[in-house]
Order: sequence, then C-alpha cells, then structure tokens
Amino acid sequence: MGPYEKIAFNVTNATYTDINVTSDVKYYYVVTAVNAAGESISSNEASAILLGQPDTGHAILTIYLTNGMKKNTIVP
Repeated sequence: MGPYEKIAFNVTNATYTDINVTSDVKYYYVVTAVNAAGESISSNEASAILLGQPDTGHAILTIYLTNGMKKNTIVP
C-alpha cells in the first residue's frame, strides 16, 4: 500500500506509541531505519484499530499482522 505519512522521526526506542488516532479507524504502519548510508526499504505493513471503550475509560487496540494474526491490547 502507501504512500505513507511520516509520523515520527529520530525514534531510538524499540517501541513507539501513536497517540494521534481516532477510535474505530484502521491505521496502516510501516517502519524504516535511517543511518549515514541513507534510509532502508519499508518493513512489512501492519495495521491497527483503536476500539473505544468510553464506559471503562480504556480502549482495546487491535493490531493486524501481515501473516493474518492479530493481537489485542488494553490501552489505559
């Protein structure tokens, strides 16, 4: 897919949290690495949907992997 919008720069941690998302919207993500030689090709695409849970003050983030697996995580 693509093209993609760059949402983070100079990330050095192993994890990144995208806080600018809307509930019930599917987002697509790829990752690249940058060093003195330039930018790598994009990783495989992953997608995620934040399912809002207003009654609990938490949300469920569902991540869909390209191999068909999915992972649900509770977001406080």
